Amino acid sequence: MEIRGSSIDEIIRASITALLSEGKVNSPSKGQNLELTGVLLDLENPLNRISRTETKNTLFSCLGELSWYLSGSDIASHMTYYLPEYTKFAEDDGTVRGAYGPRLLGTYNSINQLENVISLLCRKTTTRQAVIQIFDKADLIGEKKDIPCTQALQFLLRDNYLELIVTMRSNDVFRGLTHDIFCFTMLQEFVANELSERMDVDIKLGGYKHFVGSFHLYDKDKALAHEYLQEGFPSVNSIMQSMPSCSYKDIEEIIKAERNIRDGVLTNFDNCELSSYWVDLGKALRAFHLFKEKTESALEEIDSLMRDLENQALKPILQKLLARCQVKS
Repeated sequence: MEIRGSSIDEIIRASITALLSEGKVNSPSKGQNLELTGVLLDLENPLNRISRTETKNTLFSCLGELSWYLSGSDIASHMTYYLPEYTKFAEDDGTVRGAYGPRLLGTYNSINQLENVISLLCRKTTTRQAVIQIFDKADLIGEKKDIPCTQALQFLLRDNYLELIVTMRSNDVFRGLTHDIFCFTMLQEFVANELSERMDVDIKLGGYKHFVGSFHLYDKDKALAHEYLQEGFPSVNSIMQSMPSCSYKDIEEIIKAERNIRDGVLTNFDNCELSSYWVDLGKALRAFHLFKEKTESALEEIDSLMRDLENQALKPILQKLLARCQVKS
């Protein structure tokens, strides 16, 4: 089956509809679900990676997961800050065996796969070897609480467009898909920008294809899935702007900023040297930190952050966060 859309919401809507109408009942260890096998998702505009709906408004945890990847860390607490249920994937030592960051950046084996594919594409622009391996044969040995769902990422440079094809052994349409597509298309855009800088050629963001072996919707999420469908069709306009050129040094600064926001250290962005693109995303993360505090002063600061955003498309997300904070306080 192939599902195509210009936005993540079009992809999710069509996927849920297909699973509810054509999915077959499967009962693996993680719970009964409806499953389709061998599904290809084709996101025509990778910039349109953020859902505009109330049900799937996951910008904050998506940014958290991206920063976790780029930090090269496997420490679970980085993600439990955004998604408390992530504790179920942590081993007794607080690490997540299936974490993608160490596999992408070579935290433990010194093989930086991200840099390898960028260098390879610079040398051989038509190569079919620019592949990042996530799933490893060793993942099937011994008992682990988390095994990567992603098998590989293949980057293809064609006619100065960088395409990305991701293969997944397994994907949960309601909880995992939005995070995976967000993070992988952000990596795709970073690689395209890095190639543009190194090759002195305008490399544009190409299409994104996401192939899933077992594509499923858990029974426990069916009610929420129906709620998502009932929200109707949101705007197809992209929330994300094009990523400005950024180096590995910039990435280090982004990771440092995210950590300081998470720790409550970074509260002011006036002297931040990053571009407004990243500063706005940092302000969104600061708003999430304040949301967790749920104090009157936190509400006021979220409102101030919202008014200071340069990317107007991010404002509705912070408005929804502010409304939720008021309800819960």
